[in-house]
Amino acid sequence: MRDLKRNQRLIHYSLLNVTATDGWGNESKTYSEIQSMHIAVSSEKGDAAAEAFGKDLDYDVTAVTHDMSCPIDEYSHVWIDAPTDAPYDYEVKRKATSLNCIAYALKRVTVS
Repeated sequence: MRDLKRNQRLIHYSLLNVTATDGWGNESKTYSEIQSMHIAVSSEKGDAAAEAFGKDLDYDVTAVTHDMSCPIDEYSHVWIDAPTDAPYDYEVKRKATSLNCIAYALKRVTVS
């Protein structure tokens, strides 16, 4: 019953790529093509007795998957409520991996 399909939402994400270095040794960073996956996303964060990522981390929603090969990391851009032709609307603040699942703390951002 873990990771029920009815509890999942379709999200889109883009991964950070380090493509090359310039003559001064600076890395050229780009983002991959937008990919999609189904993942369990919580409602907006409220006051809860137990915070999964602690009290000091500022995040808005959590996303949990039991797919241990999920490539999303702290440098990924995520689209949950925005169309993919719009700027991303969430950044990954923290990734927490356990034996059976991966949890992500996502922060809503405004990108111009």
